[in-house]
Amino acid sequence: MAAADQIVQIANTYSTENITEIQVNAGWTDKQYQADMVSIGWEPGDEWCAASIKLTWKKGYADNPAVWAHALRLLSLNSQQIATNFHADPVWPTSTHIPKLGAIAVWQQGDSLTQGHCGIVVAVNGNQFTTVEGNTSSPSQPSIRNGWTVAAHTHTLGLPHIVNGLNFDRFVYAIESYDPLVVA
Repeated sequence: MAAADQIVQIANTYSTENITEIQVNAGWTDKQYQADMVSIGWEPGDEWCAASIKLTWKKGYADNPAVWAHALRLLSLNSQQIATNFHADPVWPTSTHIPKLGAIAVWQQGDSLTQGHCGIVVAVNGNQFTTVEGNTSSPSQPSIRNGWTVAAHTHTLGLPHIVNGLNFDRFVYAIESYDPLVVA
């Protein structure tokens, strides 16, 4: 199975498992999810949307240790640092306007260089895409950035920039090979 397909499958599984926080940024009722998140560097008190995508990519690249090793050097527990690191990489592809399955979608909080949100692209439909996001609320709730669960949300590309909210920044594509580059 292609890495992007594996990543989408894992993300979709997390969104249906009812992963719920014990208290804000303090851990989860699902002890295996808790152990997995700690294994990738999450610590109690940390916001966890980026940790959730890091865990999903780790599992998605389990059969491709060479790509995972390179991705691991670029991943961060901060969504804005993820966007910066991958965009600065001379080979790893990113895009500001074309979603692809398995990609990391990154949003910027207003004009902040350090705050934002991220998720995994699991569906694309024209200028809309659906992501599975950690540290979010259920799809029926208004706040997608600070929440208590893993859930899917649908977003629209090309929205105007807002100062006090989330603005889409870029997609970081899932790849099959780094050298030579093969995009999933």
